[in-house]
Amino acid sequence: MANIHISGLHKTYGDTAVLHGIDLHIAEGEFVVLVGPSGCGKSTLLRALAGLERSDGGSIAFDGQRIDHLPPQQRKLAMVFQSYALYPHMTVRNNMAFGLREQRQPEALVQARIAKAAAVLHLDDYLERYPRQLSGGQRQRVAMGRAMVREPVAFLFDEPLSNLDAQLRVQMRAEIRALQRQLGTTTVYVTHDQEEAMTMADRIVVLRAGRIEQIGAPLELYDHPANAFVARFIGSPPMNLIHARWSPQGLTLGPGVHLPAPPGSTGPEGAPVHLGVRPEHLLLWTGDSPLPADAPRLRLRVHSLDHLGAATELYGTVVGAEDQGPWLARLHGRYFARAGDEVTLTWEAQRNHLFDATTGLRWAAATRPAELQAF
Repeated sequence: MANIHISGLHKTYGDTAVLHGIDLHIAEGEFVVLVGPSGCGKSTLLRALAGLERSDGGSIAFDGQRIDHLPPQQRKLAMVFQSYALYPHMTVRNNMAFGLREQRQPEALVQARIAKAAAVLHLDDYLERYPRQLSGGQRQRVAMGRAMVREPVAFLFDEPLSNLDAQLRVQMRAEIRALQRQLGTTTVYVTHDQEEAMTMADRIVVLRAGRIEQIGAPLELYDHPANAFVARFIGSPPMNLIHARWSPQGLTLGPGVHLPAPPGSTGPEGAPVHLGVRPEHLLLWTGDSPLPADAPRLRLRVHSLDHLGAATELYGTVVGAEDQGPWLARLHGRYFARAGDEVTLTWEAQRNHLFDATTGLRWAAATRPAELQAF
């Protein structure tokens, strides 16, 4: 297992900068997920770590020893690719053995490691089959087994589940997480799927345009996003955002649309902010029970409605602030409404998120947890 330290890492392609001074520490045995939109640099960062891309500045160290000058085969890493990269003319056994045989390891050791990995991955009955005879999930297990037999200091995964159907993806991410816990091997995992990141990671690294936006545990990023980008990217469906003006008396969203000022928020009178509320935190209020004095509430004009079984999603615009785009409410249970209907939404005051409308940074830094002060 490796303790990985990346410091000031830069990468450019011609005149295009892809990584801008990445600083990241990954503890021994930790499962870290790199997540972000397409083109954010997450796969480039992983490939630089693996030695498949040469960085243009900065350093990479394993357990305090610089390795960025070493070729891939000397870094003692194992990488699992999106495409599986299995040799179609080789059996599962020979695919798993290939790397060890290239290293001229004794055949007894090769077979012992294959047997161990096959038992863990439930591949015992498939060792003499060819990749074409396997399902997508089985091929992914073979790719993982080929990585396991090398007993690397760290596993690197580059979007390994993107070729699988939705049900199998859910199953495989649980299996990969369980396997990593069993082995205790340091793991760096790249995905564009924030739900994958939330369910698998010890810590998530959110990237945008080659820079780290925030690092933290999944629920830390969900509950305390450092900026509006992270707030929208982490969470499914994305957080609702709406423009407002702040004052000690409250938030003004539009003519006649006012909300109580979020508890603990401070700032200059009339400052532009974005109010964020997650769709799953919104509640339908019918007026049959009193609301707390600080409870926000808005009128939503319904545009469409989706029934998801255990939940109902209402899409619409905030009455009095229609020019600010759609809002989504994910309500527990089943509700019925027609396009054009108006409903009242409320939520707990502590569910508010405020962001500076100019910088996108989380508002009222003095009230934020100490671990987020640097963002």
